[in-house]
Amino acid sequence: MTDDGYLNSRWRNGRHVGRTLYATSGPEPSDSDPLIGVMDTPELAARVVRDHNAALNRTVRLTLGPADER
Repeated sequence: MTDDGYLNSRWRNGRHVGRTLYATSGPEPSDSDPLIGVMDTPELAARVVRDHNAALNRTVRLTLGPADER
């Protein structure tokens, strides 16, 4: 990982209870995905993952520009 740790990785929720947060290390969920942390509720974990990935998508669009300009 970079100096930013897992900030530049897409995140996902755990596959069982849904309270854990993982940085994705590939296209599919894996037992080797690094654990980021645990949230109090599955709903909170889902919101954190959704918001983080949305912010990451906005950053990528700002960096690369609209698809039709590439």
